[in-house]
Amino acid sequence: MKYARIIDGVVDLISYDLPYFEGDPQPGWREVTDDVFAGFSFDGENFTGPEPTPPPRQTVLKSVVQARIIDAGKMAPAYGALTQNPVYFAPLVCSRSTQGLLRRPGRHAASHGSWPRP
Repeated sequence: MKYARIIDGVVDLISYDLPYFEGDPQPGWREVTDDVFAGFSFDGENFTGPEPTPPPRQTVLKSVVQARIIDAGKMAPAYGALTQNPVYFAPLVCSRSTQGLLRRPGRHAASHGSWPRP
């Protein structure tokens, strides 16, 4: 025998013995068939398995895409399309804590002495 604990319409746990609490079976457990597993949905009568995971899509490196755009001579229109849509392009915003990171080495090196001067 196989038993499932169902919480909010989803199989939470599977047990091969009916769990007992102080001699009585615990509430919320139901006898199920062998093809039911944790994560299945339960509508009151039928168990439904989770949707299968779609196969992974083939990916292309960002640098390959950029090289193809440059080779096709479309870099300017592509950049223009990206920068016009705020969903795909976030403008650079500086705060006082990040301003030093964006300075050119020639200006910043004099104060720290860590970068060679141009």
